Amino acid sequence: MGPNGTAPYERHRINDPSATPDLNNEAMENLRKAWPMFEKAELDEAWAGILEVTPDSNPVIDNISSLPGFTIATGFSGHGFGTGPAAGQLAADIVTNDTPLVDPHPYRFGRF
Repeated sequence: MGPNGTAPYERHRINDPSATPDLNNEAMENLRKAWPMFEKAELDEAWAGILEVTPDSNPVIDNISSLPGFTIATGFSGHGFGTGPAAGQLAADIVTNDTPLVDPHPYRFGRF
């Protein structure tokens, strides 16, 4: 957080950020060096977007008691692809009232 208690990303939000060509070009160079089969690969399109993040950087996966029947899974800050299967399992366990495979406590909505 900043000195006034507000994180820098809260003061200035860009809802449609520009892609970073230099970073993308560097990534392509590294890809080609690591795997020569990609020597002729080219980027067809580049996109940048918003990363959703919670104050503690852990996602929220929980029922929302003020909205009966509403379960939320959000705040993965770009890690949703990697954690999606486990997060989906936890959300499904919560929705169906099954015993979760992992402790849901760190992901509860009420922690904020």
